[in-house]
Amino acid sequence: RFPDMDALLGALTLAPERRQGQTVAVVVAAALALAGTGVLVRTWRLRSLGAAACDPTAKLATVWGAGPDGRPRREMRTAFAASEMGDARARFARTSHILDAYADAWLGMSREACEAARDETDKVSPLRSACLDRRRAELAALTDVLAHADTKIVRRSIGAALSLRRLDGCNDPGVLRAAPPLPADPALRARVESLTNRLLALRARAEAGHDWQALEPIVALTDEVRAAAYEPLLTETLLVHARIRSPFDPEGAIPLYEEAYKHAEALRNDDFEAEAALQLAAIVGTFQHRFGEGERWAGLAEVALGHGGGGLDRLRGWFFNVRGALSAAHGQWRKARADFASSVSVREQALGPVHPELGASLVNLARSMLVLDESEPALEAATRAFKIVSDVYPADAYEVSAALLVRGEALIDLNRAGEARADLQSVLSGYERTLGHDHPFLADPMTALGRVALVEGRPADARAVLERAWEIRSTHVADAGAREETAFNLARAIWGSSDADRAHALELAREAQEGYAAIPDLSRRLAAVQSWLEDRAALRR
Repeated sequence: RFPDMDALLGALTLAPERRQGQTVAVVVAAALALAGTGVLVRTWRLRSLGAAACDPTAKLATVWGAGPDGRPRREMRTAFAASEMGDARARFARTSHILDAYADAWLGMSREACEAARDETDKVSPLRSACLDRRRAELAALTDVLAHADTKIVRRSIGAALSLRRLDGCNDPGVLRAAPPLPADPALRARVESLTNRLLALRARAEAGHDWQALEPIVALTDEVRAAAYEPLLTETLLVHARIRSPFDPEGAIPLYEEAYKHAEALRNDDFEAEAALQLAAIVGTFQHRFGEGERWAGLAEVALGHGGGGLDRLRGWFFNVRGALSAAHGQWRKARADFASSVSVREQALGPVHPELGASLVNLARSMLVLDESEPALEAATRAFKIVSDVYPADAYEVSAALLVRGEALIDLNRAGEARADLQSVLSGYERTLGHDHPFLADPMTALGRVALVEGRPADARAVLERAWEIRSTHVADAGAREETAFNLARAIWGSSDADRAHALELAREAQEGYAAIPDLSRRLAAVQSWLEDRAALRR
């Protein structure tokens, strides 16, 4: 063995006495060694060139670079610092962390897709790359919104980052093959790509908190997309338009969702089909109480989800949540509880243990548990939901208030009304500030505060707040059992605060009795009202 080539050549020169065969063997071995080294070098170089060609870092640099000095990150930091949010720095750090994780995952998947595409027999990798390009465009739309954030966007920034579409769908061959191809005509393709980028920008604005500001532009964009006559983009645009419109005009969102469903059905797009049907089930069934129509749409959503693969898990969690809400509105609380539990399970598995969508399912699960007199597990679910959503949204956000409300109601049921009072007052104040003084949501914290006052022996105070709640309940629809709960608690408050109005108290209690009698799952509440009426009747004899 020689330490280098010079030593080898020197040995050959200084040993003429060795047999010729041995000398030839040595030379041949050396030549083979050199040839092998060359092959290894060429292979290494080819691999290095391939790795460099598949390095997607540059494609992401202008969207969300890895370093602290990238332009999107700098602009976002500046915008957050200029907002009026006291915790803007913490929100910037949390949002950046979510975006970093998303970007890292995108880089890894993009590199793998590029390397796999060298295999000419691999027909899926090009589809995977196209899917990842779309996710990059969605990320770019959001980071651009965040780079120009105002206070409202800073408030919703963490939730907006968590709302980015998951990357694992880009690894599902079934999902990838179902995606419609872009138009073959170059001019139409360029037009569709331009319209798509504008749609993604509006969707990002809406999800980050500027939904009202996005309403007028989405109307104009919908008209332009119709004129382009590319069905997949029109279907998606109708869904985004309806989603932006529904908080302000749910009636106006219905025809948009219906049209989106028809287009999605024709395209056999299970994702869009399921979303449109779920939204219609929520609006028509849960809010308008047209239960037959709501159940029909929920059934159509279930069929669409049955066609899809694992890439629709996020929609499945949403399906169980919507169907549970529909059952609750209809008074089928045990069925609702089962669906809410399924929603929690699916969302936790698909989204992880700290996602705000999981928090929403936990709130609804806790509500159903309370109605069914499962106070301890309801408190546990509500407390967990509060922890999740309060880590994402500001203290006065609706999502946080909803968790606080159900936690407060659980505390009342567990004879801890004093602990519940401050939370419930905070919820009521927040609702009044953001929703106005006559919104139907206000009746829930008002009824709960009335219950606190009754427990604490303040029937006159209970009556004051419960009469406000009853006025709202009398003019708005609510989940089955909610109207009856307010009526019965107001009856108790009136009976305890005014001898002159006790006849009215009895009328309210009988109204609650009649309502509960029509809801089999609330038989225990019916029994409580009947017992109270029997006791009042005995006192009057």
